[in-house]
Amino acid sequence: MILSWISFIILLTYILWTTTKYGIPESLSQTYYHIPRGFIFTLTIWICNFLIVPQAMDMTGDLKIIPFLGILGSLLVGAAPRVRDEDRTVHNIGAIVSAVFSQIFVAVYGNPWSMLAWIPALFLLAVSIKFDPRELRRPGLEAKIDKVRLVFWFEMVCYFTLYTSLLGGGA
Repeated sequence: MILSWISFIILLTYILWTTTKYGIPESLSQTYYHIPRGFIFTLTIWICNFLIVPQAMDMTGDLKIIPFLGILGSLLVGAAPRVRDEDRTVHNIGAIVSAVFSQIFVAVYGNPWSMLAWIPALFLLAVSIKFDPRELRRPGLEAKIDKVRLVFWFEMVCYFTLYTSLLGGGA
């Protein structure tokens, strides 16, 4: 569990440092463009994920594919950090795989009560973008999502639920 604590401290320090210095980005990956040495983003993501591997794998028993895919997705995000540029497709695939499998891990092996954090997040989403299902096909939805920093806050909920499960030892 000590490695998960170290991972948490590293990631929290990175998030606090970048958001304090540069403001809240559209997504955590956008901090890659703010930092003079963008490789710090990649290094942070990789180190934090490699540190949680032992505990995540241990928590799942024989079914290691769920944490493996979640961590692999995050490693892809770190390997392809230029979300605005040529890395966009690989980066987005990695981010989606990571988010989906981290939340499956939390629901099945972790602390499923932490999933309640999605309720206020989804409520705030609906209120902040004045959700109208017809807007899903309209241009400008992506701009609204960026304006409220939706991806960043969803990432924070994913990290919250994941680290709550890892540091709390599961359900």
